[in-house]
Amino acid sequence: FQMPLLFDTKVLFNRMNLKNDVISAKVEAMKITTLIMFSLALVNQTYFSTGWGKNIDEVLELSIKPDNLKELFDRIIQSTDCIQILKLCDSLVASIKTLILNEQKKLKQNVSYPDMFKGYFEEIKSSLNKIITACDVGDQNTAIYTAYLVQQELTSLLELTETGINTTSLNTYSDYNSTYSESGIPDLITAFSSGGLDELRGAVIDIEGKVRHLLNNKGVHLNEFFEINEFSKFLENR
Repeated sequence: FQMPLLFDTKVLFNRMNLKNDVISAKVEAMKITTLIMFSLALVNQTYFSTGWGKNIDEVLELSIKPDNLKELFDRIIQSTDCIQILKLCDSLVASIKTLILNEQKKLKQNVSYPDMFKGYFEEIKSSLNKIITACDVGDQNTAIYTAYLVQQELTSLLELTETGINTTSLNTYSDYNSTYSESGIPDLITAFSSGGLDELRGAVIDIEGKVRHLLNNKGVHLNEFFEINEFSKFLENR
């Protein structure tokens, strides 16, 4: 599930905090409940046949919804306290996020290592070389941001391949890092945090060998060439 509608609620929360008046809080709260109803319709693969307000009854009849949905809707509508409205909206969004993440686990894909990681090693090797170069010249920003992108992508792909679950922007890193952690592949973010660029560089060198070993064991063909002739033949046969 990819839910840009829920992401929009963050903007509304910020607006709600900007003004300490009930009218502004209620208006932003109504926007949030509207986004929540859109999200629930999407999760349930349906649409509404009535207008706003009346369609709350349809929302409450949906099979997939939080147990406390009616209570939260009612309290948001009735409340006249800005802080309480904000807290209720926060609880509502949290409930919907939990529901979506639970539904996400039911939508498993059947993927294999050879299919998922075809051509991947060649790409990650280029990124790892970029990190090493950045470490050598003291380019901290390039090193850490590239390391983050490498680790996040590899973590997500490993989790998808092992569990069949595709992560989205709603997932926090801890939701999908179990396969990465159990693989013994170095944590690049931790390496940089504990030892700066020197330790990050060492972790990058280590990660290349471990990823190569992992993919070889999983039957992934790696396009590696140790002589110019090998590379020339590869290009000729493409």
